[in-house]
Amino acid sequence: MYGMWQRGGEYAEVNATRVRSMVEPGAAIFDDKLHGELSTAAFDNYFVRVLGGNDVYWLPAGEVNRTHLETAKKVLQRYQVIMTLDSFDEDALQMSELLGWAVTALDLPDGGKWQQFRSTVTGDDFTFPFSEDDLQALSIANALDDELVCFARSMRVRRVDEARRLRSSK
Repeated sequence: MYGMWQRGGEYAEVNATRVRSMVEPGAAIFDDKLHGELSTAAFDNYFVRVLGGNDVYWLPAGEVNRTHLETAKKVLQRYQVIMTLDSFDEDALQMSELLGWAVTALDLPDGGKWQQFRSTVTGDDFTFPFSEDDLQALSIANALDDELVCFARSMRVRRVDEARRLRSSK
C-alpha cells in the first residue's frame, strides 16, 4: 500500500475521500492496472477476499460476509506455515522444521528493523491522509479482516509451537 502514495502520476493523488468512497456499501471500484492496490478490494476485507477466491474478491463493498470469512479460515487452515513479517526470525523456525527448508537471514537496511525499512520507503515527508473518522469507517468496513488476522495469528502460534517441539525432539 505504501507504493500507492509514493508512485507518481494519477495514483499519487489517492486521498482519504477517494479511499472512503471505495468502501461505501455497494461500491465496486476496480482499477484495471492496480486492482490489488487501488480498488474496493484493497480497502474492504482484502484478506478475506483473497483467500475467499475470485468470486469473493470482486464483490462490491459491504457484501463480504461471515460465510466468506469462514471459507477464508478453512483455506488458511490448509497452510502448513503461517508467518508474519514482524516476527520473521521466530517464524523461520516453521520453514525449517515444518517444511524442511534451509532458512537464511534477510538482509534489511538500518540494522534489520522492519519499522525503519518502512520509514525509508515512505520518507520523512509522508503525511498520513486519514482522520480519526476515516480510520473508524475503515475499521468498521474491515471487521472481518480483523477477525481473520486474529485467527491467523493464533494459528501461527500453534505452528511455531509445533516447530519448536519438532526441533527439540531431534
